[in-house]
Amino acid sequence: MNLNPNDIVLRTGWRERFERSYVASDPDSCWPWIGIRVKGYGRFNIFNGRVKAHRLAWTIAYGDIGAFHVLHRCDNPSCVNPKHLFLGTHQDNMADMDAKGRRRFGDGFFRAKAHRANPSGRGRQAPSPNPVRLGVEHHRAVLTPEMVRDIRADSRSNADIGRDYGVTRSAIWKIKNGMWWKHVQ
Repeated sequence: MNLNPNDIVLRTGWRERFERSYVASDPDSCWPWIGIRVKGYGRFNIFNGRVKAHRLAWTIAYGDIGAFHVLHRCDNPSCVNPKHLFLGTHQDNMADMDAKGRRRFGDGFFRAKAHRANPSGRGRQAPSPNPVRLGVEHHRAVLTPEMVRDIRADSRSNADIGRDYGVTRSAIWKIKNGMWWKHVQ
């Protein structure tokens, strides 16, 4: 949804509601969004639509965003402090993620997308310069290598083991059958 800064200024009721949805303490610190969040980013209902709160914060403070993305200097997706936001392209956002080590790749689905074509266009694709994060380095890991070894040695049902470790029985099956945590012996 494109926001017209003039509409936002004219409808002060929306702005007051917006300002009640975050905590602004120090002007230089993060202002966390306390309203609705989706994947960490604040959401705000306005003009019969939904917008990301940090995009609306930028628009209120500085004006039209145009075709740009609104990026966070602070790497806090719920922050709506305009001092922590800056405009950039999609490529700028990806470069920022890479520079800060925030791009995450999964074990299967994203691996195929993390490859680049060979310059010749033939043969096997070259691997991505961003490695797949394994084990405890993976952003969603809840197990340690020691836990994985214990799981593999456990003879109980996958459901019972999964309950003890806080993971699903299918995760236990994949660990025991060498599909996940292959690097742990």
